Amino acid sequence: MSLLSLSTSDYPYLEELIAKLEELLGGRGVKLSLPSVRAQSFKGGGSGKVVKRAGLTFAPEAGTDNLRNSLCKGMTNEEIIQKSRLALGSGWKKVKLYFMIGLPGETDEDLGAIAGLASEIGRVSLSVSPFIPKPYSGFEAEAMNGLAELKEKIKYLRARFDSMRKMKIDFHNPETSLVEAVLSRGDRAVGKVIEKAWQKGARLQAWTEHFNYNLWVECFSECGVDPAVYLKKIEKPDMPWKFIK
Repeated sequence: MSLLSLSTSDYPYLEELIAKLEELLGGRGVKLSLPSVRAQSFKGGGSGKVVKRAGLTFAPEAGTDNLRNSLCKGMTNEEIIQKSRLALGSGWKKVKLYFMIGLPGETDEDLGAIAGLASEIGRVSLSVSPFIPKPYSGFEAEAMNGLAELKEKIKYLRARFDSMRKMKIDFHNPETSLVEAVLSRGDRAVGKVIEKAWQKGARLQAWTEHFNYNLWVECFSECGVDPAVYLKKIEKPDMPWKFIK
């Protein structure tokens, strides 16, 4: 059972709710998980003896405090480590950390710090996704890393985690992220690409088992659309989506 919300731990009666669920569901083989928790507001508590507490997710986004501050994420590595250990001591079986790579201003130090932060906690799994400059976000005009650069960063992180064999790390497919970026920042020309992909049988492309990157490459080419154009830094103030109210 997952308790879903943009920030579950902001709910002021979370521990009371979990205690009540444990009372109601005890002995039924139910596991609880919290997929979206703000580290600052997480208080811990409880033991998880009645209902297994499967895991919870914190989203540091970046490996260093400096890069995280640029995202207006008001948490430090010290807080993340402290709250993760608190969760593990409160009966939660595992902590999951969500990170992005390719963020504006990112350095090798920021990338390496992801592995360092995870190793400080120990019993943790990671989810790593490429940064996508989404419309109406603070970084909507920023550039996105290309496929080659993203794959190099993933390779770099894999090498750092090779020695941590008990630690699970999932990387979001960079090809999927590239298509997501083009669709999210696209103008009218990209509409033709979407139609062409549909005509070629593209369905459920957000599902890993159905995603077909080669099909999208064909559609971009046949429609005369260069996806790299939509990954560049946008200099002009008039974004293609600004007419949307």
